[in-house]
Amino acid sequence: MEKRQHPRITCRIDCKLRIAQQEVAAVVRNISEGGLSVYADVPPPEQGEAAYLTLQPGRGAEIDLETLVWHSKRLRKVSTGESMTQFGLVLASGSEPFFELLRSLRKRTGAASARAPDRVEPPRAQPVAPVSPPEPEPLTEPEPRPELEPLTEPEPPPELELEPLHQYAIRVKQDGGSRSCNVVVGAESVEDAKERALAEIGEGWTILEVKML
Repeated sequence: MEKRQHPRITCRIDCKLRIAQQEVAAVVRNISEGGLSVYADVPPPEQGEAAYLTLQPGRGAEIDLETLVWHSKRLRKVSTGESMTQFGLVLASGSEPFFELLRSLRKRTGAASARAPDRVEPPRAQPVAPVSPPEPEPLTEPEPRPELEPLTEPEPPPELELEPLHQYAIRVKQDGGSRSCNVVVGAESVEDAKERALAEIGEGWTILEVKML
């Protein structure tokens, strides 16, 4: 069952990944307000390890992000034998360019996801019993056609605007451990921000502090 508070947007964005004192080329495959899924050719790190990303969206300036490793696993393509590590990253710090990129991707994805209606099969012809033709009616003068009003173009529906959420920086500490970090979430209130942060980072963490950005 899907437990994420923020729906992920499928994409392909080149980026640089800096982790464990090395920098490699990577690819972002999906993204949301709370985290990202990234593929790179590096050994799987430990959960909670810091990872730094520089997104290269192709248009506009690069976007720097600070994240934490939530999970990782090593994958291998059967066709080529190529190995890659898939990272599930939780956002630790965000910025306005990052959230603007999300809004742009969401609009593009929504427009592209419109589905064409399913094809309707025409009804099959049923056999009809022969019927004698009716008697012809006497010809009458056709009634004049009413003048048709010119067609007007329908007005396009107004474009929906997403109400921006408040951004909160939430300090969390690992239960039974010494690790702590900041998690950035979009929410309508402080309590909502706490719930979203715990839903994103999972069990085993305690909230220490909440600040509005």
